[in-house]
Amino acid sequence: MIQKYTPKHSKEIIGNQEQIQKFRDWLADQNRRNKACLLHGVPGIGKTLTVYLVGQEMGYEIIEYNSSDIRTKVMLDKMEHLMRTPGLGGLKLLFLFDEMDGMYAWATLERLALQSIHPVVFTANEDFRIAKKLLNKCKRIKFYPPRQQDIINYIKKIADSEGKQITFDNITGDVRQSIISVLGDGDTYVTDTIFDEVRSVFHGAPPEKYDRNLGIWLLDNAHRFLSGKKLYDFFDTLALADRIGRTDPLVGIKKNLSGRVEYPYFYRRMKVLGGTKK
Repeated sequence: MIQKYTPKHSKEIIGNQEQIQKFRDWLADQNRRNKACLLHGVPGIGKTLTVYLVGQEMGYEIIEYNSSDIRTKVMLDKMEHLMRTPGLGGLKLLFLFDEMDGMYAWATLERLALQSIHPVVFTANEDFRIAKKLLNKCKRIKFYPPRQQDIINYIKKIADSEGKQITFDNITGDVRQSIISVLGDGDTYVTDTIFDEVRSVFHGAPPEKYDRNLGIWLLDNAHRFLSGKKLYDFFDTLALADRIGRTDPLVGIKKNLSGRVEYPYFYRRMKVLGGTKK
């Protein structure tokens, strides 16, 4: 259902219209002072959707990358070549690095942004996690959670058109998750306890059962709890758990209470791009 009611034009996005216009102005400026633009704010409030809708409205083809794309030299070489080459037949290209606060390869991202002849856009949940040197190269636009009443009005409009009786107990500033929570009737990838299950792994007490959905959530959230060698070791452990289909290997994960579980990148891309459910 969330795909059906995803905004098709940037003016339909709930809230942040001033921020959206700032992004549009930056993108339209051919003599832009900042080589890249950073849209930052809490999850689920339309940052990535803004890039896609405004970009498409202005005639851009969006090429999106995430953290896994900047880990290999082969991929980086392809990326650099694309970003330094004019689009074929005058094609306008826009390069999007989504959730850059989980990437950490700041020097690489800075180099890519400086070398690109095309607009480069980053999204992030928290800009303070990003290296200051890279931040200084960016036009920064902070997105804010919409007013709760605007979210309620939007969901009520959807519910009325679908003939649904609903309550609004689960409304939050996360528009996407609010729609899933209130209107979801199987059209969702989230279980009631998945956030707790993921958190329990990094708190040293994994759940008894393992499935591929849990693996995706753990893979996407690992960098929010672990770093360096511990992160790489965890990926090896997770691969083993995935092969045997059990959580036994995860029992030894050292407790880390500082991270915050967020909705997986993979599932959000499927929703933004209109992918199908498994």
